Amino acid sequence: MINKLFNSDKYIRINLTIIASSIFLVCLFALSMISYALISDIYYDDSVISPTEKHRIQHQEEAEKLDEIIELLKEIQEL
Repeated sequence: MINKLFNSDKYIRINLTIIASSIFLVCLFALSMISYALISDIYYDDSVISPTEKHRIQHQEEAEKLDEIIELLKEIQEL
């Protein structure tokens, strides 16, 4: 009886259906992830600056101000 079940067309159809549906679900998942990545890139606002980026810019501006102060102090020292 088990031999008849495993050799039947019904068993093969069931297995192929399971395999095909699994492949379909994997492809659907991959396409949904790709579309999500593309859509999130479109709606990402580049004008919003992260706190770490703001912090880096603040340090850079402070460094430029300190460079100006150093230059002024060198000019004063030369006089």
